[in-house]
Amino acid sequence: MLEERGPIAVVRLARPEKRNALDLEAWRLMGAHLARACGRRGPGRVVALAGSGGFFSAGDDIRAMLSLETPGEARGFFEALAGAVWSLLTCGKPTMAVLEGPAVGGGAEIVLAVDYSIASRRAWLSYPEAHLALIPPILSTLGFLLLGRRAWRLAATGATLTAEEAARLGIVDEVVEPGEEWARAAAVAERLASLPYGVAAAVRRASLRLALNALEAAVDDLSSLVLGAEAKSRMRAFLEGFRWVSKPGLGDNK
Repeated sequence: MLEERGPIAVVRLARPEKRNALDLEAWRLMGAHLARACGRRGPGRVVALAGSGGFFSAGDDIRAMLSLETPGEARGFFEALAGAVWSLLTCGKPTMAVLEGPAVGGGAEIVLAVDYSIASRRAWLSYPEAHLALIPPILSTLGFLLLGRRAWRLAATGATLTAEEAARLGIVDEVVEPGEEWARAAAVAERLASLPYGVAAAVRRASLRLALNALEAAVDDLSSLVLGAEAKSRMRAFLEGFRWVSKPGLGDNK
């Protein structure tokens, strides 16, 4: 949903019963809300992504991905993901992520695509897609520019990063005490709001040009991998409770 907090237009991921896991409809809604908020006449001067129910996002809805059966269905799902990310990366206003809780998989990848991120000290991040025989498309492309070979390590291990560890890597810009996330976001937004409309998008375009091209190819790869027998088997195992990596508090997103 889309709401306003002073100068900030907040695109809130609102599936708390699923830990804000993103199915096809959720990706489409995110893209639509971002497109509206990012427009010159849209609400706010800064656009922020946030979660609900104490979680930022558990990432792609695994049950929704497991249900994909045809190349067309898979392509439609991941094109909706790419469309939301594209709206974020081409936003004419500065963008933020406000993490009041954990961000996993696609949820943690979104954090790589914003201009500024603020995390509660109780938040943590993980990129476990490879353990489902899938790839993290944003980590593998934009994330590689940011992190270099450390992006591969994060994908290969699925390791849980505390907010402080994510800040040391440059994934998170600031770590604050629980309850202080929005006060700090408002202060940062006041500075970011002084930028002329369109400048943030121009900076991203110049710095991420190669990664944007690679992201399209990564979505193609992901659309094929999600239909594979290994991915299907591992997604079923995950929904039945099997975990390759310890991620405190994640549970599942059935």
